[in-house]
Amino acid sequence: MTGVIEKFQIWVLPVTLILFPIEVFLFFMGINGIVRFREIIRLL
Repeated sequence: MTGVIEKFQIWVLPVTLILFPIEVFLFFMGINGIVRFREIIRLL
């Protein structure tokens, strides 16, 4: 059981770190933020 929990934590931590800022960004910026985000991706 301990090994399963460790694997779960190793998988959850990076996913949480990646998704949390994106969710906060979209929440604060709203639709305008999504449009700007697309423009930034297009420039890259």
